[in-house]
Amino acid sequence: MLYILLDIDGTILPTHISDKSHPSTKISLDISETNLPLSLYEDITNELVKISHSNHVKIIMCSSWGETSIQIAQYLGIKSDEYLVFFNDNPKQWYKWQSIVNFCETHPKDKIILCDDLASYEVTRHKPHNLIKIFQPNPQDGLTMKDLHKIWKFVNKQK
Repeated sequence: MLYILLDIDGTILPTHISDKSHPSTKISLDISETNLPLSLYEDITNELVKISHSNHVKIIMCSSWGETSIQIAQYLGIKSDEYLVFFNDNPKQWYKWQSIVNFCETHPKDKIILCDDLASYEVTRHKPHNLIKIFQPNPQDGLTMKDLHKIWKFVNKQK
């Protein structure tokens, strides 16, 4: 199985969205816990939907939004019914790191991809053997089509 740990803010939800800077249209959602509309790029979302419906792929939401991240994914059509719960005993570590390592350790025979704009430098240096790729997009842009094409290469290897 290929697991994709997918963040929301700065990853699928860019911090700055402009119709001029991207060749797709944007979609807006009104389901956030802050009751503010969310804007995402349609082509990125469509590609994530396709990836999420691939055989041998499971997307796990890896966001501080918790349960709301599942609602957002399902609203967009991204197949995901699980999210990581974060715990961290070490205040010097990135707050998601211990939960990500634990997830990797409980899935030793699976391959895992992390998509998170805040993945720290420490993560890239001391990662579990099965965390095969880390995508750390610029939070203003979020994941790009180039990133998703690279993810597709990993997906296709799982067939």
